[in-house]
Amino acid sequence: MPLKPRGGARLPNSKPTLSYVPRQRAQDPQAESRKDSESRKLIPYLKARRLPLIASTVAGAAIVLYVGLVVNGFQSDIARSKELDVPSDTSDRYRFTASRFDNDVSNLEWIIGITRRRKELCAQARGHVLEVSAGTGRNSKFLPLLRGVKSVTLVDKTREMIDEARRKWPEDGNAWFIRTTFRVQDCREKVPCPSPAGFDTVIDTMGLCSTGEPEALLRNLAEMTNPDGGKILLLEHGKGHYAWMNRVLDATAPAHAQRHGCWYNKDIGEIVRKSGLVIEEQKRFNFGTTWWFVLRPAKPGLPSKTDGNEEPQPQKSRWFGWG
Repeated sequence: MPLKPRGGARLPNSKPTLSYVPRQRAQDPQAESRKDSESRKLIPYLKARRLPLIASTVAGAAIVLYVGLVVNGFQSDIARSKELDVPSDTSDRYRFTASRFDNDVSNLEWIIGITRRRKELCAQARGHVLEVSAGTGRNSKFLPLLRGVKSVTLVDKTREMIDEARRKWPEDGNAWFIRTTFRVQDCREKVPCPSPAGFDTVIDTMGLCSTGEPEALLRNLAEMTNPDGGKILLLEHGKGHYAWMNRVLDATAPAHAQRHGCWYNKDIGEIVRKSGLVIEEQKRFNFGTTWWFVLRPAKPGLPSKTDGNEEPQPQKSRWFGWG
């Protein structure tokens, strides 16, 4: 066993060990004070922006997740659509979805602005009002009751949907002073009107998508509209401004129609022009997929703001203006 030297003595053949002790710099009290002051100022700044940072991170993650779900859903619908044979008239689907219809569409309609469009469109209703494809009565709360409305007739082809509309009819007092009729009927047939002159306002929101003869439906609405100032208010969804978007709609439309009873890839502008109605006003939203029309029956010698044989210039798209 080797012997260790006593008292820290160095062995004959060992090398000395060098150690480095850093030189202590003189501290500047004023510099340290400035650093502390800057740190104290930075802490409230970081705290104030913590919540927006967290919120933006969560929102970004939610958007990525949503986009992923949408893409995955589209891919699944494209595959299913190739195997489906869905009829052009899909109104029978609503027999099974009436009870949950509002829950299915309410949030989406609010997010993309459909709820606001319904309200703005229905605010124009006057006189004797006919709403076709009334569904569950999603427009009832927007009708300007006691402000020019004399009667309201709500018509839908599906009894289960019109039953929901009757149940939801406003009970705030004003509605009871308005003559109201609920009818289960195909709107390609004539609907009785309280006035011999016809209905002053005809409303159709999201109704053309489920009928197999949309042009015939619009022509029948024109026959029921008062020729002396009567208007047809139309809010529909269909093809948009962009070719790539329309290709997606076409590829997924059968699966969507099978599930929801709605062909959402129709060319609404072309349908309106073929109907022979005169376009008083046209707007498009949501990249052109939401169509807004104010129409009237054709009347010889009465000019319109827009020639029905020419398509009005589309609005430029805006991300959050939904143009």
